[in-house]
Amino acid sequence: MDELRRIRNERGLSQQRLADLANVDKVTIVHIEGGKVSPKVETLEKLASALEVEMADLFPKAQAPLPFENERRRGAKEAEHVRFSTAANRIGAAKTFGDNLRHFTEKWREEIKDPQKQGGYWCAGVQATAIGLTDLFGKLGFDKMIGRKMGEVGQQSPGGLVEEIKKGKSGRAFSDPEFVAAMDLLTAFKDMHDVSEQVLEAAETVDWITIKEAEQRREAFSIIQGDLSA
Repeated sequence: MDELRRIRNERGLSQQRLADLANVDKVTIVHIEGGKVSPKVETLEKLASALEVEMADLFPKAQAPLPFENERRRGAKEAEHVRFSTAANRIGAAKTFGDNLRHFTEKWREEIKDPQKQGGYWCAGVQATAIGLTDLFGKLGFDKMIGRKMGEVGQQSPGGLVEEIKKGKSGRAFSDPEFVAAMDLLTAFKDMHDVSEQVLEAAETVDWITIKEAEQRREAFSIIQGDLSA
């Protein structure tokens, strides 16, 4: 919410003007900046496009200060390098995104307790949100970050990754803050998909739209898992 406000002010845009450019309701922007709602991925994409920044720029710990215009012209690859060039930025990005994943996971866990109270499109909405978060997970390069750290720890340990993890806090793995952040994010990511499955099982009405959403979520999750094991 702070980054959205900061970038909007930097562009000299009022909340109403940004709402017009992004084709969203002004109230949505007011609520996001006030911390009253967690924006949908689609809303973030609209706001980022209207502000002429990458979606990752809306995550306060996900990058260094916004690159200058000439740096943006060099392409998304260089912008990604600017944002995630240091371990501190990568750790901050992983923690921020993990917190978002846990927010949705806990919300859905609570809703599962009484599925009859949820709306007719509750289950489909959960599946669609999980797809969006999985897509964003990949776009922000977290799969590559996690895979890289797992590879580094595995190569540095005589017994390999699993043996190093078994050592717990006394081992090399959990003395590396970036590895800890990566594993914490991976756990949050898997938990979100586990709860999405539980929502699917708990829903009383599952139509073809929900089934398609669930299939897309599983496929997106499988692709990420494949990247991690490659």
